[in-house]
Amino acid sequence: MQLEPATLAHLARFQALKKSPLSAHEYGLLLVEVVSGRVWAAVDAAGAPLAIGGTLPPADLSTPGRTWLSVVPEVARRLRPALRLMRRRLDEDAAAYPAGVVCVVFDANMAGRRLAALLGFIETERMADRLRGAREWRLPACPELSTR
Repeated sequence: MQLEPATLAHLARFQALKKSPLSAHEYGLLLVEVVSGRVWAAVDAAGAPLAIGGTLPPADLSTPGRTWLSVVPEVARRLRPALRLMRRRLDEDAAAYPAGVVCVVFDANMAGRRLAALLGFIETERMADRLRGAREWRLPACPELSTR
């Protein structure tokens, strides 16, 4: 398993592997991010992208970057080797912004909660979407890792 910059080919294959494909709007937004170079893919030995993710830069440095991750269903065990690579990448992203980075996880999404915790995110009390039960998780800045 390796982490590499996502390509349009990764995106197309990832879309085919997902059981709940992205909407046309989400796909369009993701295309922009892939072309900008802000998206990475966790790719297995066969070249299949099992997860894609990235961090959107904040509007200003007083706010955190917004990290997102999408995983092909039922691959949690196969992702374990990539977790360390993902964690290092996210630590580097967090170090780039004084306010660190955040992600949003639905309270009912137990797999998402486990993954966020494994990646070093800390659950907060801040609700990103109170109606649907989505909470903000924070990955603090790690200045010693800053490479930007």
